Amino acid sequence: MTDSIISLRSLSPEPPTAEPTALPPLFRLPRELRNKIYAYLLQGSNFEFLEHILRLTLLYSSQNSSPAFHGLPLWLLTCKQILSEALHQFHHHARCTQISLRRDVSLKWCNHCRPAPSQYPLAFGDAHLLRVHQIQSIELDNIEFTYFIKYPEGTPATLFLNRGHPILPLEHWLRSRRDSLRNLKLGFVVPVSWPAVYGIGEWKVDLSPIRYLGTPMKVEFVVKEPRVMNREVGNLRACATVLEILQMGLEDVARSLVGRKGFGWIVRDWIEEVGRVEGQVEGTWEHEWHVQVKRARKEVGKRDVGNLGLVYWKAYPHPSQSYERKVREDGNDDCIEWVCSRTGERLVVEVFHCDKSES
Repeated sequence: MTDSIISLRSLSPEPPTAEPTALPPLFRLPRELRNKIYAYLLQGSNFEFLEHILRLTLLYSSQNSSPAFHGLPLWLLTCKQILSEALHQFHHHARCTQISLRRDVSLKWCNHCRPAPSQYPLAFGDAHLLRVHQIQSIELDNIEFTYFIKYPEGTPATLFLNRGHPILPLEHWLRSRRDSLRNLKLGFVVPVSWPAVYGIGEWKVDLSPIRYLGTPMKVEFVVKEPRVMNREVGNLRACATVLEILQMGLEDVARSLVGRKGFGWIVRDWIEEVGRVEGQVEGTWEHEWHVQVKRARKEVGKRDVGNLGLVYWKAYPHPSQSYERKVREDGNDDCIEWVCSRTGERLVVEVFHCDKSES
């Protein structure tokens, strides 16, 4: 009986064994090639998502603007591996180019206590795959400064960021994940009119909202060419005084953001001509002051700053009347002379400079 059972078992066909599943053609490619495919599919796309009280737009690589999509593309959900690899590629190269405040939630937010995620739920379906703390590059433009002055005392006057700009709550959300940010670029606009406060000691600049925007490896701040409401000596003198204080303050903030124990930093500044094309009238060019701080390997600092102060400015609202700072022949450093490129008009203003010595 036993022999017959054994013989029957030996004659019965064995169940088929499952052959190993072959990888899809995409995953047979090296990771570097797959990243190029993801980059091609994401190129030039804007993705808009909500988190807490913020509405953020991320632009992938290209300088060209495309209509914003509400959430990420559906092909990311093909499988977990594509989702993981493509999101890694996206976060590594995408830039946050626009931030605004949501209008559908309360704007009451605390400076010290982060709201619970359930208080302001996310939207846009698959947009929950994006998070503020995953952003590695931020490039924001047209951040406005305004000023406050006490009356009747008059001083000290304070230049500060416009409280309605979302850079303030953004700084709050990024505090918990300071190491995620790698590149930071912010562009600022100064007021067009100024109060009659001229002394360096009579002004202070409040940059506290941007002092804790992570620990990026590279920081670049841009101050757009100032507009001056009129060409009165007092108005111009105040603008020149405050601008130099602002520039030195921005350099100090950039160094504090980049600096980490065991590393150094490299500082340089330059003036860039924006919108300059062949045949264009010189007075219509825009000038921007840039200061850039990069992290260095050695625990030393290198500083190359030579464009502090009001070098270029325009008469508001006449963009063709552009003024350039000239070197005075008498060598008087306390007086600054500007010359209009169109009319040749000369303006001389007495300005007390800040201490440019390294901190």
